[in-house]
Formats: sequence, C-alpha cells, structure tokens
Amino acid sequence: MPQNSSSKLYKFENRSDAATKLLDIMPSYRMKKEKWLIVAISKSAIPIANIISKKFSLELDIIFMEPISALNNPECTVAMVSETEDIVSHKELVDCFDISLDYIYEEARRKHEEKIIKNLYIYKNGNIIGDIKERNILLIDEGCESGLSALTAVKSVINKNAKSVSLAVPVMAQDVKKNLLAKIDE
Repeated sequence: MPQNSSSKLYKFENRSDAATKLLDIMPSYRMKKEKWLIVAISKSAIPIANIISKKFSLELDIIFMEPISALNNPECTVAMVSETEDIVSHKELVDCFDISLDYIYEEARRKHEEKIIKNLYIYKNGNIIGDIKERNILLIDEGCESGLSALTAVKSVINKNAKSVSLAVPVMAQDVKKNLLAKIDE
C-alpha cells in the first residue's frame, strides 16, 4: 500500500468493492510492464486478488499459512507457519505466555503436515508457491489485524528470492502498517 494513501478512509460494501478501490492506488503501469505476480495470502483474499490479477492480466497464486495458537488459548495466535515452512512468531505474546520455541516448531511441523499439505494438494496439485526468483510480488489480503500473516508471507517470498515485495490490503491498523513498511518495498 503506498505510503501516501494513509490519509484516505474508505468504506467497503464487499470484497469486490475493496478490490476496485485498491486498483485506484496500484502502480498499474509498473505492474503490467514488470509482470508482477499477485499472491493471495489467505483463502478469503482470493476474490480481491483475482479481480486485481484479471484487471492487469497478471498471474495469480496463493500461499497457504496456518496459525499456531497459545497452549491455553486456542483463539490467541502466537505464530504462523507457511507452506514454505517459514515461521514468524509474535515475540511479546510468546514471552507473555512463556511459550517454548520447541512448542512453536512442533506445532508448525504438525500444522504443515496436517493442514497446509492437504490444502496444497486440494488447490495446487501439491505444489508450493511457484518460481518467484527475481520477480516483483504483490501480496494481497482482505485485512491485516496483527501483521503476522503478512510478515509470514513476506518472509516466505523473500526467502524464495523475490525481487521486490509489496502489500495491498483494504483494512490495516496504523501501527501494523508502520511495522510492515519497514519490511516491504511498498
């Protein structure tokens, strides 16, 4: 999301409306010229990513991730694991709940084997995200609450040697935006 768009506030009727408003702030000429890869970072982001990829005639992919919850609170996500087996944890929550790294890594392995691999076979014939080496990547989600999913996706595509990583979401908290801007290109 471009830095200068923070002053605009939008209301969205649905995902299609959100995608249309995101299209207004996209670097469309560069995206088409450089053949960016559009990557949905959740199943719920697919409708938005699909509209954007069709508008610019760009390739679309999805990266699967699963949350890792605190032992005593299954609704509290403390880490995420991606299909590329990259893990990002929320340090403050891990420390607060005194969660061991062994637990996070074991849960990441279990979630990868039980859920992510299943989704890879259902939706992508068992293939992890395609060849993205030296490609410009636009990650898309429908919203960004804590930034954990976005950070996990960023880490995954950077580790696969993406040329640049940009993020587009229709809804994001300002503190999360500030944290993410330090890790993405735009």
